[in-house]
Amino acid sequence: MINELENITVLQFFSLPMDELLQQYNILKMLRQSDTLKDKKADSILMQPYSMIVKLKKYYSNLTPEAMVAMVKMVFGIKNEVQMQFKIVEYFPAVNFIVNGLDKIIELEVKRLTSQPKEELIMAGVEKMQVYGDLNTIDQLAGGDMLKWNEIEKMPWQYVFTKLCMEKDRADIQESYSEIIRLKNTPQNGN
Repeated sequence: MINELENITVLQFFSLPMDELLQQYNILKMLRQSDTLKDKKADSILMQPYSMIVKLKKYYSNLTPEAMVAMVKMVFGIKNEVQMQFKIVEYFPAVNFIVNGLDKIIELEVKRLTSQPKEELIMAGVEKMQVYGDLNTIDQLAGGDMLKWNEIEKMPWQYVFTKLCMEKDRADIQESYSEIIRLKNTPQNGN
């Protein structure tokens, strides 16, 4: 199957009927990822700026040919017209590099940062903050100072993620500690 694709350009691949494109896409996903496309080498996805990761995740959530081209342009800095001329088998390892990196990021964020809000927070209306999406993270790390938002957005995703993990662990420890103190100070029956 890969042999059939060896001489197809990106433009020809994206021009295939949708059912055939999806079938070939599933084959191309099996190609080994590469952080190099032609003469361009990308930094690790984890070290890309936080704002870029936010944009890449939006493209990834609706992965169309246009989204793939936009993602490759962002990560590798290669213009759309130039991308269209690449052979699909040399192009897709770079796409896989981006997609696999985003899968890892999403997995890490879900595993380390996702939790159910406490019932009291739900009652207070915490879900109202969901409308602000990633701005909640940026604002939290900027200490509420919107003049620092750009600084946070430029930071590598891995640094932002590490700081968020630290803050979550700190909050979890503080909550556990408060509960221990509350239980310790609660009068026991029969004493």
